[in-house]
Amino acid sequence: MSENTPLPSRVPAPNAPTYNAPDRVASWADLLRRLAHSALAGDPVSPGAPQHARLAFAQTFRDETGARPGVVDPFLADLLRLAPPELPQDAAPDVLLWDQLARGRLDPSELIHAEGGPLLGAASDTRAIEVRTEGELIALHALSEIAFRGADHALHERCRAAARWHLDEIQPDNATNHPWAIQVFVRLSLDGTFDRADEARLHAQTMLHNCMVSLGRPDRLSACILLHAARSLERHRAVDGVA
Repeated sequence: MSENTPLPSRVPAPNAPTYNAPDRVASWADLLRRLAHSALAGDPVSPGAPQHARLAFAQTFRDETGARPGVVDPFLADLLRLAPPELPQDAAPDVLLWDQLARGRLDPSELIHAEGGPLLGAASDTRAIEVRTEGELIALHALSEIAFRGADHALHERCRAAARWHLDEIQPDNATNHPWAIQVFVRLSLDGTFDRADEARLHAQTMLHNCMVSLGRPDRLSACILLHAARSLERHRAVDGVA
């Protein structure tokens, strides 16, 4: 992100939720899954759904406004265990990270900054801060899974650094209301080695709250994101042996 762009101060968002967050990974995963299914009832999003139904869902997916963001193709391919379609040559780095994940190509080194805070940000990026923030979160969501599936400790630490940057610099509602990377902040909120667990918990709570503000439930894309995040938490839980 632009080094000269003013960033919002770190104060609690005015619409931050007041409910208590779950205190276990399993409880968070169950909550995210239930909220996802409340918006995707009847949609073929389970791994056991027929492949032709999952493929049709992915190919025809639109959100409530009729939009289909560029990340949808590789994201839904990974969520639904489908072969991802070819991307346009000018695909953004955050979209390319999802394409790598969906194809099992786990070497994102040419797509992200090796050190520091933001994964993708560049001083020359003049897009609106909301657009840049969502791109960073889309990238963080994908990178956290790349790190996990590749058992890459260095990438895992890079994700922690990027999440810490978000806690330092970006309000959780300073983007479109899609909860990309919510599972990263959930895991940090329950990580006894992370010194800002309370902030991570508030960040995750606010992201969850914001994706339900407009409709009283997650929008369709947010529901898919929550379902992917729930599965991610369950995979990490199985490996980490946490509750």
